[in-house]
Amino acid sequence: MRKDHDDRKVLLKLYEPTAGKIFFDGKEATHLEGHSLNEYRRNIQAVFQNPYASLNPRMRIWKLIGEPLVAKGWSSTQVKEKVSELLNLVMLPSDCGSRFPTK
Repeated sequence: MRKDHDDRKVLLKLYEPTAGKIFFDGKEATHLEGHSLNEYRRNIQAVFQNPYASLNPRMRIWKLIGEPLVAKGWSSTQVKEKVSELLNLVMLPSDCGSRFPTK
């Protein structure tokens, strides 16, 4: 693997591996394209550890959390309910959703 390509970027299929194979859920995912690649990416995700580097500091927390749900076609009511549920799940007060991630 080239020096500038770390394993995470290869697993996310941001770069093609220069050697070896990628298997996910028992299936080879090394050279996926098109619809198959989109399906693969729906089932994996990167968990970024530094919120200051990975979260848009201009977006409120509820919008950051709800953005993928809106992209899936959820109504604003459904999004608000789910975001509130998720904040509660991680023991954050629901009013923190109106804050920015940097505060």
